[in-house]
Amino acid sequence: MSKAFLSHSSTQKPLVENIYKRLGKDNCIIDKYNFEPGTPTLNSIINGIEKTDLFVIFLSNDALNSEWVKYEIEYAKNLKSLELSNRVLIFLVDLTIDHRDERIPDWLTEKYNLKHITDPILLYKKIDSKLRDISIENHPYVKKKEEIFIGRNGLMEEFEQKYYNLENIKPSAIIASGFEEVGRRKFVKHALDKVEKLNKYHNPISFLLDSRDSIEDFILRLEDLNSIHPDETLKKINNLELTEKIEFAILLVSKFQENNEILFIIDKGCIVQPNKKIADWFLEIILDKRFYNNTIICLISTFRPNTSLIRNYLNLISFHVNELTPIDRQILFLKYCELFELQPGKAETEKILGALNGMPGQVFHCARMISDEGLINTINKLDEIKKHNDIKVFQIISAIKDEGELFYNLLVFIARFEFISYDFLYKIFSRDDLVENALDKLFIYGVFDRIGINKEYIQPHHAISEYVKRAKFQIDLKTRLKLKEQINLLLNDGNEYPDISQILITIKILIQTNQSIPERYFIPSFVLRTIIDHYYENKYDQVNTLAQKMIANHLKHDPAIIREIRYWYCMSISRKSFENSEDIFYKNLREFEKGDYYFLLGFHKRIQKKFPEAEENFRDALKFDENSQKTKRELVNVLLSQNRYPEALEFAKANYSKNKLSAFHIQGYFMCLVRKRILFEEDKIILNELMSNIQISHDFKAKELYHTMRGEYEYFVNKDLSNSIKILKEAINISEFKHYPRKALLEIYNKSDFRVEEAKLRRDMDHQSDKFLYDD
Repeated sequence: MSKAFLSHSSTQKPLVENIYKRLGKDNCIIDKYNFEPGTPTLNSIINGIEKTDLFVIFLSNDALNSEWVKYEIEYAKNLKSLELSNRVLIFLVDLTIDHRDERIPDWLTEKYNLKHITDPILLYKKIDSKLRDISIENHPYVKKKEEIFIGRNGLMEEFEQKYYNLENIKPSAIIASGFEEVGRRKFVKHALDKVEKLNKYHNPISFLLDSRDSIEDFILRLEDLNSIHPDETLKKINNLELTEKIEFAILLVSKFQENNEILFIIDKGCIVQPNKKIADWFLEIILDKRFYNNTIICLISTFRPNTSLIRNYLNLISFHVNELTPIDRQILFLKYCELFELQPGKAETEKILGALNGMPGQVFHCARMISDEGLINTINKLDEIKKHNDIKVFQIISAIKDEGELFYNLLVFIARFEFISYDFLYKIFSRDDLVENALDKLFIYGVFDRIGINKEYIQPHHAISEYVKRAKFQIDLKTRLKLKEQINLLLNDGNEYPDISQILITIKILIQTNQSIPERYFIPSFVLRTIIDHYYENKYDQVNTLAQKMIANHLKHDPAIIREIRYWYCMSISRKSFENSEDIFYKNLREFEKGDYYFLLGFHKRIQKKFPEAEENFRDALKFDENSQKTKRELVNVLLSQNRYPEALEFAKANYSKNKLSAFHIQGYFMCLVRKRILFEEDKIILNELMSNIQISHDFKAKELYHTMRGEYEYFVNKDLSNSIKILKEAINISEFKHYPRKALLEIYNKSDFRVEEAKLRRDMDHQSDKFLYDD
């Protein structure tokens, strides 16, 4: 852990001693405990500062009159000139002064956002977060890796052309889209540094918004950055109309603008939506005249916005960060070799470069593999390196399991939530060297990113979260009990200053345990999360009740959130009909158009087993979005349900190519391919690849699917009827989910004229609920 120097006047000693005790004596220095008895000299103060990583100044009326504090502030100014100003924290802890006080040097008010914070708990949290951020940055690999940046010269030219446009209007918002881990944030920081808008050494304020969030969450995140209690924020916004919420959000963003801060938002579908549209409420914010000609927000977006829409707004620019070019891959690989002190020869380097696909993470993985396993072993595993993006999650989780129980429990806990604060993690797992070291190592493994004003939040990578979710990993009993204890404290107002992640986690657990949500937490995005969780738990009545309540008050909320709620409402109605449900379904369906309209209609027909109609609807949906994975998945489902394997083959292949570790995409592709009338050698290679991939798939049904595929391979490829039947019978006996081996065995009995066995198995299956291939 890094160490802080706490600069203060004598009148603030009780406050600072409170913080000192919370941080721990090994993590900070103050005069009472760390200097020799008697009055400290200037040299002892400077020596104390030089032994620490963070310089914290508590500004008060007495501090501004103190000669010692003046010396310390002067020392902080010297740090500023050394590009170390990110190692300084300054707080106003006296309400009788403010940032306009003439005794405060100009460079302080210009450089730092001086805010009143007098509560020792909040001060402790901010200092602790900054110390942790410094500790991670000081890790030799993290620090050096962060400093490596490869030119991307073409993209940099595009950025400068858009930033310095003919109208000479600087954008209010910049959108950088691209795959996760392709280097969007790092590029934006370097691009803004080049146009002298942001120092590349500065860690910008960042927070996460996903596709289930809306303007209320945007406001909550901003207020959380300002250390406002989430309950206070919810009281402010719960009864506001949408236009009032937008104005409130504008005022909050203005505060960051006044302090020359640029907000980095990791946007996973909230603002730039999957349909390429930009949320209307966000457009109203950044188009406000108060932000004219001033860059205030950078969106690190999963989705690429509609380019024609962007062209309509001079204060919006966007660009897409693609994979590295071959020359950039080469430069980055050689840079990482320097990081690990490697010197591969020219021939070996050329072999390795041929396996790289342009994702920076793959390049780093390759260099680290050479460091860990040697050059020869790495070259022998080039096929594995080529598949890095497909199997990296499996490799990461396998490595973490080998680290021990603490690593595994931390991984599973972190992956369960959209984001979580370090503070809350420590309340669950305690805070000691073992936990600190485990978290540092999980970060280096690439399990999560750090976000927030002082990187105080952990955001798990999407692929990791999906793996843990699909595999149904569970945290241990001790951790569950600690979590329950913390939630009870929060609900009974016994938790000191809960952050926004604790509120979200509390709501999630209340949902999972069938408890009611406090009225103050009943806001659109929280309700949407509840609806989706209920849907996947087959609690369709609860989905319907919540959806009806929100739709009845739709004018108060963001239309995009209401639309999403209607979507899940339609899905739920399709799953479980009730009186007048057909009329209600079609009434809500009318709120959709184009691809979404036909998808929901096709899903409705598929559930009703009207397969030809469902097929027609899904094909119509693809006319509007030919790349829609969910529509292709459903179309494969419908075609397989009609035993039309050749027609499903191309769609199944396309689905698999997008996600080669999805158990259902693997199984769908296998079912179609193994039934080809003529199997070529390359088909058999693919079938074996599919059987290998299912064994490392994260899905909890993967084991059952693997045994089913083995049985089908014996029958269709090896033409071994008896062994095929034996494998499938064993699969039925050992599998928790028996649907797939039963269905495969039924088909083989039918093709082999085993009528007695077929009839008996069909009777057994009639007693089971009817499942489709892709039903989760």
